[in-house]
Amino acid sequence: MGCAEREVMKTYRINLMTLTICLTTAISLAEMSIKVDEATQRYTINESGQQVLTYNFGTVPVPEGVGGKYAVARGNYVHPLYGAAGEILTEDFSKDHPHHRGIYWAWPEVTYKGETRDLHALQGLFARPVKILKQSADQNSAIITAENIWKWGDTEEIVREFATITAYPAKDGLRVIDFQFKFEALQNSITLARRQRTSYGGLNFRMSRFSDLKISRHRDSPGAYPCRAWAELSGKPPKGQNTVGIFLLQHPANPHYPGDWVSFEDLPWLQPTFPAAGMAYALKPGQPLELAFRVIIRSGDGLATPPEKLFSSYAGDMADPLLKMAGYQYGSDRTLLAAVEQAIREQPVQDRHNSEQRLLAILSAGATSSDFQCWAFRQLQLCGSEASLPLSAAFLAQNSWMQALDAIAALPGAAATATMINTLPTLPAERAAAVIQALGARKDEAALPALATRAAGGDEIVAAAAINGIGKLGTSAAAQALSELKQIPELQEQLIDARLACADALGQDPVALNIYRTIWKPGSTASAAQRSAALIALVRCSQATDDEIYSVLTSTDAQLQNGGAAAMRLLNKEMLLDLSARLDALPESARLAVVTTLGDRAIKESEKLLVFLLAHYSPELGLAAVRALREIGGQAAVRPLLKMVAAGGATGAEAKLTLTQLSGVGVFDVLAGAAASQDVKLSQIALKLIADRADPGALELMLEMASSPIVGVATAAIGVIRSNGTAAHLPALRQILLDGDNAVKPAAAAAMVLICKRTPDAPLAAMLQDAPKLTGEARTAMISALPEIGGEVALAFVSQSKDEAAVRALLNWPESSAIQPMLAVIADPTPADALNRLAGAGLLRLAKNTASVTEQSRALKTALPGVRDAKVRREIEDYLIELASVNIAKGKPVTSSHPWQDSHKPELALDGKLNTFWSCAHSPAWISVDLGAVEKLARIKVINYFGDGRYYQYVVELSSDNQSWRKVADLSDNTAPATEQGVSFKLDAVQARYVRVTMLKNSANPGMHIVELEVY
Repeated sequence: MGCAEREVMKTYRINLMTLTICLTTAISLAEMSIKVDEATQRYTINESGQQVLTYNFGTVPVPEGVGGKYAVARGNYVHPLYGAAGEILTEDFSKDHPHHRGIYWAWPEVTYKGETRDLHALQGLFARPVKILKQSADQNSAIITAENIWKWGDTEEIVREFATITAYPAKDGLRVIDFQFKFEALQNSITLARRQRTSYGGLNFRMSRFSDLKISRHRDSPGAYPCRAWAELSGKPPKGQNTVGIFLLQHPANPHYPGDWVSFEDLPWLQPTFPAAGMAYALKPGQPLELAFRVIIRSGDGLATPPEKLFSSYAGDMADPLLKMAGYQYGSDRTLLAAVEQAIREQPVQDRHNSEQRLLAILSAGATSSDFQCWAFRQLQLCGSEASLPLSAAFLAQNSWMQALDAIAALPGAAATATMINTLPTLPAERAAAVIQALGARKDEAALPALATRAAGGDEIVAAAAINGIGKLGTSAAAQALSELKQIPELQEQLIDARLACADALGQDPVALNIYRTIWKPGSTASAAQRSAALIALVRCSQATDDEIYSVLTSTDAQLQNGGAAAMRLLNKEMLLDLSARLDALPESARLAVVTTLGDRAIKESEKLLVFLLAHYSPELGLAAVRALREIGGQAAVRPLLKMVAAGGATGAEAKLTLTQLSGVGVFDVLAGAAASQDVKLSQIALKLIADRADPGALELMLEMASSPIVGVATAAIGVIRSNGTAAHLPALRQILLDGDNAVKPAAAAAMVLICKRTPDAPLAAMLQDAPKLTGEARTAMISALPEIGGEVALAFVSQSKDEAAVRALLNWPESSAIQPMLAVIADPTPADALNRLAGAGLLRLAKNTASVTEQSRALKTALPGVRDAKVRREIEDYLIELASVNIAKGKPVTSSHPWQDSHKPELALDGKLNTFWSCAHSPAWISVDLGAVEKLARIKVINYFGDGRYYQYVVELSSDNQSWRKVADLSDNTAPATEQGVSFKLDAVQARYVRVTMLKNSANPGMHIVELEVY
């Protein structure tokens, strides 16, 4: 525990003593006592003879009638806890959860040496008694302090625990009981975690079966101050007459405070959790973990004392935890800072005063780092008020001056403006310039006198900033001030920029128009870029002529040309058409700007010009015309664009895109005429475009073109029907299949099959009746397409043949029903060796993809005698050996070096499924599986995430004791893509109990992924 934490606990103990005195003032006659049952080691605290609670220090045996895996003898817990009338408030050895035991402190995931056991459910880890260190009672309190040892496997000592229970006399209907714990690690590599890192773990309250149960919870944002957390479970306990409430408090000094409130109303069960969600707390030797909690028991229908007061009396005057962050450096832990940020963002505006005062108090105390100051002033931008102005102004002399200035500038009103103005005389030039810029951005004319004074001053940096700031004010007075400034040659460019900015803010005001004219006029000292900006503004205000635009477009100054092009986009249609009529006189860049603008503005009257440009000007201008025609083109543009598509290249691709977007009457008709052309290439392009455009009547046209005597045209049309046709198109395709050109029949056959797949009511059986009439490529095309449909009808047709096309169709079949026809091919001695080899390899692939393990084994064993190729036989035999092996890692305990991503926990790498996986964002990161005992290992397989060409690098290691590791596979230089088959590593009967895979790299992203880790 560090110095700061010891001070916190010291404050806590002082507050505890103070509260004890307050509680006992009115009950000086009460007497607390402790009764000890030496035989059972049960310690019962009483007040004036009435039972308060029993601490079971010794082991409590399992009662008769309770059984199951979790019914385990145990000690180190409180039960019973009593109400004011002697009611029993807790439950022990409940039949639904026999491991639940009144009030107990335990974690479901305690990890040691890479293995995880469950202290909560008493599985492999137990807290065993050592000695009672203290038991004392008087009129003020009763205290029990016990020492316990956590035993791994009930043998190895790993944690020493000190538990202190303090009960106070009842006062004003409230009974206060405090719990303090200290946990000291006796070994290295121990972590504590909640169930699955996000559920329950810590101090547990299993209550008796209350009726009229209510559970309420309160938890301030972790960044709030004071950060309050409490919860209450209330109702009528069994045999109780009155409502009883159990009010719970967490002490703010607890690490990870405040913990979540987890409850299960049906039990009932309530808990303040530790540690924070998503993490495991490392318990290290010499660094004890200390936790403290308070239980307050009341009778009646509600708390007479407000929860806020009960919290304050317990927490006391805790130092603001944010003080610990005063020395914060970038890159260090900022968990608390993030929580404060969230609290400020989420709190109502009227409540932000407290956050402001909290930040100001820490900044005023001094000894804060520059990084913390920067962070604090960023928060003051959200929660600051005029109260923060003096301190923020003082920090303008510090390293964090920029963030302090932002905090001032974020405040509206005259006070912030005055603060900035008043700081100017005290600041160096660079900082004064920044303050001046902020003043200008506020557009507060009250700053004008100060800005004007500094704009005429001697420091060039400050003067330039002031000129810029005046321009941002954007008022007539600011424009006048700029016009009165003396002409400083070094600042002329800044002055003109400021005048332009001021004019832009004034809009159509005559003052603004005068500024634009003065800057634009010939002979102006303004730069080309500034003159262009003035011209654009005049066009926007409808004050420029087309001759002025023409003059800059034909200028030899590139900046003026660019300005003219920008201004042209704002011209009205008449002026733009006038410019397009002068296209020949313009330079190439200006022509491009005109054509682009015609398209952007969708000037329909320019279509004829744009079509002309496609073939009569430069390729660049033609490309611009192609793009412009997308907005305004019609049927006149179709033929020229088709020729460009046929020519190919980048322009052809743009022309194709334009043709798919052309609208208007007659476009389809022109494309249909092109489709009927004798030019096969042009016809195919037109057909594809018609399909892409999905024009009305497109499919009907395709059916007509499918009978074209030109094979290329007919094939292209059938290809469109294949992708978009319906059952209504099958008769026409059938006719082509029976009577058409042999060169077209394969396309028709494939189209018919795919339409049947896409259309459930298509008559597949009827269509296949014509199949026997097919030969050659047409038959092959139909058979090759049938696996996409699958089903009994298609399979029966394919099974009739034993040629190569049928075998290839079978090996791609989507269902295991194709295994039997494939076996028939293999068993037949007639087919050639090449076909037998294909069938054998195809069966192996088909079985893996479609069949269960049992089906795979049966089919492959049946096929082996008929497989003639030695290589294929060996592959089948090896796979059968693999099928017969037992993956001894499946479902075994597994741990990981780092937290996993989302729900992709390590267990998913051992579940036998290829659609789940372990994922971790750290590198290197490992998972380790415990096989439960030392085994002889023959093979290890690692399957990483696969399917997109990525590769992984990793090493595989074995151990018998989880301490010494032996590397058995090294893929740290691997670049081979991951596959569904994974990578197998054969071992020479190596003995090991633990298998660890350490992931080093993923070529696709920072994530480490293992789909399956298999051990044989």
